[in-house]
Amino acid sequence: MRHQAYCPQEIELLAKNIILSMGGALYPQEGHLVLRVMGKDGTVEEKSVSSVFFSPGEKHRGCYVGFLRDTYRVTEEEDMRRIWRFIVDNYSYPDRDISLDEESLRRRLELREMNIGFISKHGDINAGDIEMVEAYQKAIADMHDRMGDHPVPVPGDIVEGAYYDGAYPFKDGLLLSNPHGVSPLSVCVRPYVPFVYLCKGDDTISLNASGGPFFGVEPSDLEYIGADRRAFCDWGHAGCCANGTVEFMATVNRWRWKK
Repeated sequence: MRHQAYCPQEIELLAKNIILSMGGALYPQEGHLVLRVMGKDGTVEEKSVSSVFFSPGEKHRGCYVGFLRDTYRVTEEEDMRRIWRFIVDNYSYPDRDISLDEESLRRRLELREMNIGFISKHGDINAGDIEMVEAYQKAIADMHDRMGDHPVPVPGDIVEGAYYDGAYPFKDGLLLSNPHGVSPLSVCVRPYVPFVYLCKGDDTISLNASGGPFFGVEPSDLEYIGADRRAFCDWGHAGCCANGTVEFMATVNRWRWKK
């Protein structure tokens, strides 16, 4: 842990992870927090959470954090550890390793925010889910790194363009391999979140996408724009079932279909 004062934003980040692990999303609102949870019928319910709040400390040093019936002043590492012990004792909190840095907590937060439906049905994202996601993110990053300094279109990349003489523009098409087609690649114009798989032996990825329409494309027809991020998914620890997918973000390249 860092030896410095903790600001309200950092405490809020920790609290968001805790509440998300309980199946809800936490949002600041006028100094207090609002908890949004997914109801049994799939609708989102909003509840006031007056037991958790943040306010600036004196002379802009640290902050006050209210948890349940108690209010704590948080300025130094030992204060933070005391809050952590209290939280761990009172909640089923999966990230018990308090050596997690802020970036790791933000990645967990993003993963939980994307998967509220999963959490509400099957419990929190667990270590196996996180390991799976990190393996996919690494494989996708390695696939792009192998292309060297000159970007090459690969499956999973984003394509924007238009079809039928420009009558139907699209912005977030999905690039796929097309081994049995005339063109080596194809684009799914309006895909659902694609499933991603690790190919055995070489840690490359393959994709399973639905949506459409699909068009064959040549690599020479694609103009590189820059790096971007898109969502992928695979079945989480609950297996193949309703709300069973775990979605995550990965960095890919964006292309413009010149035709």
